[in-house]
Amino acid sequence: MEQKTDLFEERLQAANASYRDGDIKAALKAYARLMETYPEEPLCYYNMALAFIEKEDYTMAKKLFEQALKLGFISSKIYIGLGFCALKLSQFEEAATFFAGVPEEAEEYIEGLIGRVYASVLSHQTGNIPPLLAELKGRNVWNQELELLSKRSRY
Repeated sequence: MEQKTDLFEERLQAANASYRDGDIKAALKAYARLMETYPEEPLCYYNMALAFIEKEDYTMAKKLFEQALKLGFISSKIYIGLGFCALKLSQFEEAATFFAGVPEEAEEYIEGLIGRVYASVLSHQTGNIPPLLAELKGRNVWNQELELLSKRSRY
């Protein structure tokens, strides 16, 4: 394995630029080349997972997020990505578990709470919903969509 260098950063930035520009095919190729050279670099897997979400291939994205996590990229963003993929794959209980992995002090905590609400509504685990909604209201996070989820959870 090549040592992580400025070359890695340059290649990663170029792949990310393709992704941002909407050239998902080029980004995927670039991430794959990076993974060949740097197979233990979790950012390659994480970024490729995001590209697969753009392609709506949630199974592959989930596998890549899991590999990034396995390689030591411990981040709330990984748990949000895993939860999102699990929701899209109708794995609602697993999604709730991933979203619950976002620590309270994380910037993505509110997103994790909202994800847990969705997972609970979709899995018909209505007992989980009132405390989650109460916490969101207590944090002054409320909108029409959450109001609709609140009403949906009562049925």
